[in-house]
Amino acid sequence: MQLTRLEVRQLRRFREPYVLSDLAPGLNIIAGPNEAGKSTLVRALRALFFERHRSRTVTDLQPWGDSGAAPEVLAEFIWQGVPWQLSKRFIHRRRFDLRRGTESFDGEAAEDLVAELLGYRYASRGSSRAEHWGVPGLLWIDQGSGQELRDAASHAAPHLRSALGNDTNALGSDVGDAILAQVEEARSQLLTPTGRPTGEYARLLAEQRADEVTLEELQARSRQYRHDADRLAELRAQHDAERRDPPWQALRAEQLSVRQALDEVRRWQEEAQQHARRLESLEHRGALLQLRLDEHQRQAQRHRERSEARAQAQTRVTEAEAAVVQAEKMARETQQQERLAHEALAQGEQAAENERVQREHQQLQDAHQRANHALQEAERAATTLRSLQEQLAAVQIDASAVKALRELAQQRDGLAVQWQQSVTRLAFHLPDGGVSLHGETLQGSGKLELTETTELQLANGGTLQIIPAHQDLSALQREAETMTLRWQQMLDALGVRHLNEAEERLEQTRALNEELRHHQRLLDSLAPDGLARLQEHLATLQGRLLPLAEQIRRLTTPEPKPDPAQPSPDLAPLRAQALAATQAREQAESRWRSKEQELAMARHATQAAEEEWRREQAQATAVADEQLAAWREELRVVNSEQHSLAQQQTERAARIEAARPTLLTQDLERLERSAKLLEERFQTREVEIANLTGQLRAAQAEGLDETLAELRGQVEQRERHLNELQRRAQALALLHERLQTHRTASIQALQAPLQQHLLHYLHLLFPAATMHLDEQLIPTHIAREALDEGALGELEALSFGAREQLGLITRLAYADLLREAGHPTLIVLDDVLTHSDSQRLAAMKRVLYDAATRHQILLFTCHAGQWQDLGVAPRMLPAPGP
Repeated sequence: MQLTRLEVRQLRRFREPYVLSDLAPGLNIIAGPNEAGKSTLVRALRALFFERHRSRTVTDLQPWGDSGAAPEVLAEFIWQGVPWQLSKRFIHRRRFDLRRGTESFDGEAAEDLVAELLGYRYASRGSSRAEHWGVPGLLWIDQGSGQELRDAASHAAPHLRSALGNDTNALGSDVGDAILAQVEEARSQLLTPTGRPTGEYARLLAEQRADEVTLEELQARSRQYRHDADRLAELRAQHDAERRDPPWQALRAEQLSVRQALDEVRRWQEEAQQHARRLESLEHRGALLQLRLDEHQRQAQRHRERSEARAQAQTRVTEAEAAVVQAEKMARETQQQERLAHEALAQGEQAAENERVQREHQQLQDAHQRANHALQEAERAATTLRSLQEQLAAVQIDASAVKALRELAQQRDGLAVQWQQSVTRLAFHLPDGGVSLHGETLQGSGKLELTETTELQLANGGTLQIIPAHQDLSALQREAETMTLRWQQMLDALGVRHLNEAEERLEQTRALNEELRHHQRLLDSLAPDGLARLQEHLATLQGRLLPLAEQIRRLTTPEPKPDPAQPSPDLAPLRAQALAATQAREQAESRWRSKEQELAMARHATQAAEEEWRREQAQATAVADEQLAAWREELRVVNSEQHSLAQQQTERAARIEAARPTLLTQDLERLERSAKLLEERFQTREVEIANLTGQLRAAQAEGLDETLAELRGQVEQRERHLNELQRRAQALALLHERLQTHRTASIQALQAPLQQHLLHYLHLLFPAATMHLDEQLIPTHIAREALDEGALGELEALSFGAREQLGLITRLAYADLLREAGHPTLIVLDDVLTHSDSQRLAAMKRVLYDAATRHQILLFTCHAGQWQDLGVAPRMLPAPGP
């Protein structure tokens, strides 16, 4: 099938008729920018073939905002040498006309005829959908849907299977499918599709597992019964042996012996504690007696010391009285010296203050004069600055604008030179005329400048054509006019008449700016903080001068005006003398007070020493000699008893250590626990014997052995039935597997032609790769290397670009299959392979070029440069209007 012509009228952006004609039988590239109408043409094709002409759901075909438009699509194609002409109008004056060779058809009958030829069907109601598009829906790829293949292939499956032929043997035949269905039905009664038991087979397995669990429980109970019987016999033998000879009685006897030994050790420990308390009492009594004797010795020593201290205190009182008299005399003398020194300092300070006031007044007068002069100079500088700023505002000009004007002047000069070099000059001398130019006769002598091709008419009817050597003079002239206009605009913007005037104003601007900076620096040096601050400083000086002048007038004795060259009177020696006199007086008074305090303290110490001496004298005579002798004898007796008790304590501690009371206590506790545990074990065993006896009697009453034998018989019978069902399930599963293998082989034989076409294209993209098809003839997996099963992967796991490439390859293989079956094919690609890298795109171009030798391909794209190496000139659609 070859589409030769496509025309659209009043359809979306094509308000006026637009025609694609002389379409080639192979590859046709229709290119244009976005919104140029590529997708509109694809939509027109789909509407022409897929939509009924009476459809009311195609209003999207009308141009935007034009509800009165009647969209119309016309197409011509050749199939098997017969031309077909189609014309379909929608919405208003709806109509469909078909002409096949010399035959004519119209209406729905004509639409059905075309649908039957191309392999699609119409929707019974509403808009046409993907499930109606059949073969064209498979071979026509919309923008961005190249990777979506399964649904399109499913909708075209009947036509693909028809193209593969009707060999029922290759397909496994209907009888084979019926047999496979019967086997699956029989197998499904025993096994699930995944091979798990079901139905009666699953029920018997569940019962068998339950009986096995019960059997295991009964066997476990039987084993437990025998174990309990053996345990009961063992316990009874142990119980009878311990009843005859209780083992805990020997432990109790040993425990009694240990307790007696421990009681003896505890008696020794109590005696040691009593003797320790006696030793402690003797130690306290001996210490008290020794303390009394020591205190009597210390008292006698203190009496001797107090006698010596009383004599020394009386001596210190005499010395202190003499020192107080001397200190008082010195203090009186320093007080007189301090008064004289302070009087001299007061006179010197008064004279210095008078001189300071005079000097400060003179300094303030000088500062006031300097500030007044600086203010006058700053005001003159500020006035000059304002004048210069006014002059600058009148002549100021932008240096960058002058630079641009200067550059434009250089460009004009260069353009003029280029013009003079390029223009053609014609000099003539025609005394009699006979030559005319543009209808005017040239006569005499003269010169002309020719900027374009000029034709001279000669008197004899001939012509003389003069062609300038430079063909771009008109462009030079336009450039010169444009530059002249820019030149005048820049002069007007700067307010000058020519470049020299602009240069003069620029120089004036620079000079004025320099002078402004000079006066600004002068003003900043005179008034760095501004004129207002300078005026405030002058007012402050004036305010300080007034009180100083008043203070000078109030001086009691007029002082001469101070000479700045003469130094001020030096008050430091007077202040030093006064300070020294004050310090001498303070030191003398302090020494006087100190000596008086020392005298008072000496007198107080003498009184205290006298009282201490008298008290020690009374205590020294209070204790008689008989009492001292009694204390010494009692201390001797206490020391003797203490030595005897200490020796006894040492011997007793050795006996206690040898007896090791801690081990005896541990032995007593160990024997007690052991005897108790043996008694408890005897009692526990007695209880365990009674419990086991009851359990064994209960088990005998249940008839455990009979129940176990009966259950074993049931399990064996069910196992035989299960073995039969298992063999039947295995046989059916094997038969189903063999039938399925045979059916798969039949399907592979059916797919062989399609695989051949598919591999033809696939190897151009992936050498040595293979594609796996499912029963619906749709690719599911790809193996990059023929022998490497590890490289097998699902198509859905590939990248978007790879799936788009494989989707296009598969559609081309379908097209080859349909073409061999005598089915018309037309491949329409709208902006495909946009997600392919340069290497894959190059391979896909080889695929498209090869397919174009057997099919007509309409490739719509907005990247014409991307397809320029396919040997086909692209048809460019007009760019969209503003």
